[in-house]
Amino acid sequence: MPHSTYLILHLTGLLFLALAIGGLVTSKTSDNAKTLKILHGVGLFLLLLGGFGMLARLSIGWPFPVWIFVKLFTWFVLGAFPAYQGKLKGNSDLIFAIILILTSIVMGVIKPF
Repeated sequence: MPHSTYLILHLTGLLFLALAIGGLVTSKTSDNAKTLKILHGVGLFLLLLGGFGMLARLSIGWPFPVWIFVKLFTWFVLGAFPAYQGKLKGNSDLIFAIILILTSIVMGVIKPF
């Protein structure tokens, strides 16, 4: 598949993940929790599929640059978000998720190291 297809998959996964995290943080009822968790998992899968597809198309192999490890770390932490989502005080869980997502975006766009 071309690079642009992987990019669309990656960005779609980011959109799904952000929508799911926003829904989990703002929803106080458990009516939509299952749907939001499914959306969260699909978003994580699409992020991983699109990301590694782009790495293959860009011929980036092992050893990976540091920015890829930073993106993988944020992927793992955001993957565990539903487990610790209600345990932080106030809106700190939403702020934490926003910081992680922005960090991942900066690493992917700027590729500082």
